[in-house]
Amino acid sequence: MPKLVALERFYYNGRNVEMGETFVVEEKDIDLLTHAVKPMAKQPDRGEPEPEPEPEPEPEGKRSARYRRRDVKAED
Repeated sequence: MPKLVALERFYYNGRNVEMGETFVVEEKDIDLLTHAVKPMAKQPDRGEPEPEPEPEPEPEGKRSARYRRRDVKAED
């Protein structure tokens, strides 16, 4: 039987499932729990690499000079 990871605490199959808990589900309930309007669970990670974190934004002073376009000329 497939396993899912709970995204929040909810009642399933006669017991409370805690957030972050891996639990066994019936095949017919997978779509209901993972693709509902508010998904209650997700499939466990398969050892995939984690996405790289986004770089921290630079201070405003440095950013404006960096993105200045050279092909745009000031109008007189």
